[in-house]
Amino acid sequence: MINNLNHSDRSYAVAVSDGVYLYLLLRLRRNWKGELFYVFPNQRGNRHNPHGSYHRDGRVHHKSFDKKFLARQGLRPDRNFVGAEQLLTTVVSAVEAHLYPLCNPAEFDDIVKIPIGLISPERYRTYIAVDLVEAHGKPQISSGDRIVEQQVFGDAVPWIVVTVLESQQRRPRAIQRAI
Repeated sequence: MINNLNHSDRSYAVAVSDGVYLYLLLRLRRNWKGELFYVFPNQRGNRHNPHGSYHRDGRVHHKSFDKKFLARQGLRPDRNFVGAEQLLTTVVSAVEAHLYPLCNPAEFDDIVKIPIGLISPERYRTYIAVDLVEAHGKPQISSGDRIVEQQVFGDAVPWIVVTVLESQQRRPRAIQRAI
């Protein structure tokens, strides 16, 4: 396990598979400095461009329409990282999965492939969470949420954990991290 990735970036996709196509929900990238970035596909062709970053000094922010929001100071993402920090949580619906762009596996070092059958067709029932955790650590899961699928990228500290969650609530969460 390394901290600086030997001066190379790693990129990951979070995608939904319907058995034929792979739809890109989210891009994750960790650079050689240990910083983490996420980008949602922007198919609108406008300035929406939702994305966020977790910098080496622990600064975290999310951006959309060129505006920062939910800026905070987190832990430094280095070998001394302890505990867990959630980067984002976002909703996904099986009915909407085909609206995302196709994922090109050649663009990524690894892919979280979520079978469409694991995602509810009901909006605000299935969520994707991205957490940073210490080595062998666990992400923080809200009570009432059930882990449907989880993938860990333990190639550097902190580890990146992508979790598919099913919410037992039938309404939107009062506060949703990021977008």
